[in-house]
Amino acid sequence: MYNNRITTNVTPIWVAGGYGIAIGTKLSNNTIIKAPNATKDFKPVRMGSFSQKICVAENVEFRSNEFSGLEFGIDATSQHHSYSVFWTLKINAKDKGAEIKIVDKNGKEAMSRKVPENGGLSIELPEYTVDGDVKVIYSPYTIVTGDKKQVVELKKNSTIEI
Repeated sequence: MYNNRITTNVTPIWVAGGYGIAIGTKLSNNTIIKAPNATKDFKPVRMGSFSQKICVAENVEFRSNEFSGLEFGIDATSQHHSYSVFWTLKINAKDKGAEIKIVDKNGKEAMSRKVPENGGLSIELPEYTVDGDVKVIYSPYTIVTGDKKQVVELKKNSTIEI
């Protein structure tokens, strides 16, 4: 599911609902807008089904979706689901030609390259992954170029100047 625009007053996405398992599903570049008449807070994604124990999400990816009027969140059952959440980080760097590095909160390098002449870089990075009860968080990221350092909490698509 990609490049959709959904205006809603209820949870619009149900992954691995009562109709079956979801394996390798990718949801990317969608825009979810909370309708003005929505009366309650809700999460944009529901995952799993207690009525059908086999209805679990496996290797599902949420990639660079946009949310307006609500934050990304998953209302998941306690079943064993596995999924990843990614966001796009756009970097406008002032030092063209300089080396730029991105390191996750665990100290692992996510990217290292030279800043292009136009100064713009874009990379999709994981915020976190879940495999059953194990959640690995990668954000915040530290962006380093020359003597400049900036920390970015990646919980949505973001643009920074450095």
